Amino acid sequence: MQITRKHSFRINDMNLITVLNECIIGHKRRMKKVCLEVPAFLGDGCVIEARNVGAYFSVGNNSIIKRTAKIGRYTTIGAFCNIGATSVEHNIYFSNSVVFQKGELPWCALKIKMDENNKIETKLREDIEIGNDVWIGDNVIVLEGSLIGDGCIILPGTVVKGNVEPYSIVEGNPAKVIGKRFDEEIIRKMQEIKWWEYSEKNLNFIQKNTDNILQIFDEILNIKDKQKFTPVRLEFNSAVNEITLCGKENLLLYKI
Repeated sequence: MQITRKHSFRINDMNLITVLNECIIGHKRRMKKVCLEVPAFLGDGCVIEARNVGAYFSVGNNSIIKRTAKIGRYTTIGAFCNIGATSVEHNIYFSNSVVFQKGELPWCALKIKMDENNKIETKLREDIEIGNDVWIGDNVIVLEGSLIGDGCIILPGTVVKGNVEPYSIVEGNPAKVIGKRFDEEIIRKMQEIKWWEYSEKNLNFIQKNTDNILQIFDEILNIKDKQKFTPVRLEFNSAVNEITLCGKENLLLYKI
C-alpha cells in the first residue's frame, strides 16, 4: 500500500499516526497485512514490511524495513536504515526452471545456494525481531535473522548480524558490544517490570520519581491500580488497499 502524500489519521481529536510522503506499508504478496499500534510516525520514503509494530514507533526518512516479525513499543529507527538486508552471498539464477530469482522478487522466501558438493541448498529466510525501548541510529543495517533485545542502542552505521543482548550498546561492522546502558541489577529490574506494558498514567508516576531508580522499581511493582497499556491498533491491508481500526468491529478509516 503506497501513501503518496502526507497523512495524519485521526479519530476525534486524537492523532493516531502521521505518515509522510511516498511511504509504502506492506506488500500485496510478501506481507499483505501490517498491524501497527498507535501513535506512530513514519518519515518520507519509508518501506514498512513488519507484521507487528508497537506503539510510539518512529522511523526516519528513506528507511527500509523488511522480513521483520515484530518491532516493540517505544522503538526509534533512524534515517536511511536497512532492516532485513540479506547476507552477502551468491544466489543461483535459473532462466527456464521452476525457480527464477533476480533481486527482490516478492515471492522469494527461500535462500538458494550451492553447497560444497555442488548441490542446491534451500532454506526459509529468517525474520527479524526488535524489542521494546530500542534506539537505532541512521544508516544501520540489520541482517536477516537478527534478534535485538529490549533497551538496546545501535549506533549509526552499525551492521548487525545475530543476537544482541538486552540493554547493550553496539557499534561497528560487524557489530560489537561496547557497553551496557545500566548495571546488571538495573537491567534485571527493567526486564522484570517491563515498563512498556504500563498505562500512560503509571508511566507519568515513573517519570516524576526518577531520582532513585532502584527504589522506584520496588514501588512500581507494588502499584495497586496497575493499568495495562492497550493502545489503538491499525491494520494496513495491501491486498485490498484499506486501513482499518482494529476492535470488536473493524472500522474502515481509509481506502486507496
